[in-house]
Amino acid sequence: MTTNKFLAVLAVIVCFVAMVPFSVAAAVSAIHGNYTFSLAGPGQYGAQTIVGTITFDGAGHITALSYTQTDTTSGGGTTVCTGKLASTGSYTMGSSYDLGGLSMTVTSSCKGGGGPVKLGMLAAVPVSGIANVVYLTPLAGKGNNGPSGMATKQW
Repeated sequence: MTTNKFLAVLAVIVCFVAMVPFSVAAAVSAIHGNYTFSLAGPGQYGAQTIVGTITFDGAGHITALSYTQTDTTSGGGTTVCTGKLASTGSYTMGSSYDLGGLSMTVTSSCKGGGGPVKLGMLAAVPVSGIANVVYLTPLAGKGNNGPSGMATKQW
């Protein structure tokens, strides 16, 4: 490809990307309302999935949560349990390309009865100012290799 053709293609790509106005870093206020979420990844004995709903207030607080969790057991079967928010949780957002964080305590019918939950968060926010999708991931560190996934805004 000649230099002129390459530059022309590059210019078209840059123009297209510029027409999709997203902010990589989301403000806390951009994440508000009801979201459904789906997480999948390693559990204690194998695969784990968690699906549910979560409500953010746009001011850094998680005000509602309910979920269903399915785990692989040590014998190769599965167990299903449910959980909910024990008390108000909180969330923060980082600066550009930094993860924010989600922290809450849950009650659960799962073995162990729930406890603290911490996840990293990243959201791309369109010009509307409301995060349509929030990516959730375990935080780095020993023992933090649980499921990850995303929450989708419910309008």
